[in-house]
Amino acid sequence: MIRVSRLLKSFSYALKGLLKTWREEHNLRIQAMAGLVLAALGLYFRLDRLEWTALVLAIGLVLMAEIINSAVERITD
Repeated sequence: MIRVSRLLKSFSYALKGLLKTWREEHNLRIQAMAGLVLAALGLYFRLDRLEWTALVLAIGLVLMAEIINSAVERITD
């Protein structure tokens, strides 16, 4: 069984990596801001649950793809 301290340490490393990516990757910040704009538009147009699900999934996939792309770029550089 995994110890809580080890689990917390793993999460702290993951958070540090995300924060580093946020600071260093300009495109990630642009895409995150675009996601916020889309979420605001979703509120304005009163999306239903299925539309919100699709929107949040799409935003999450775009951000995840950008993070993976950044990781691959670092490895290949």
